Amino acid sequence: MKNIFCLVLTIILLNACKVVNIDNDTVDGAYKAKGKDYLYSLILQKDSTFTIEYKGFEITSNCEGKWQMKGTDLIILKCNEPQNVAETLQSGYMSTRVIEVKVKSKRELIYNNVILKKDKL
Repeated sequence: MKNIFCLVLTIILLNACKVVNIDNDTVDGAYKAKGKDYLYSLILQKDSTFTIEYKGFEITSNCEGKWQMKGTDLIILKCNEPQNVAETLQSGYMSTRVIEVKVKSKRELIYNNVILKKDKL
């Protein structure tokens, strides 16, 4: 009985220590974070395009562009340049055009010190 217990415990520990490979195929999807006065939404498409949106008190910012993995724990978002100058003068224009998002786990990303959680399908 003691041997069976040790065997089961060993199997559980080995599964818990398993390294999770995170790459383009595992991070794509929709992520959200909602707080008292904000809502973040990030959609990473399989074709390496993305849309990010921030809604705060009386302001909405967003951008679209291409994303890529840098290592296994960082995603670089590169926003497309605006189509016209008027867009850059609007309230809510996202002036940061290159955004770093940290990978916390297969289901969580960190952006602006906020944890975005992957939507369940």
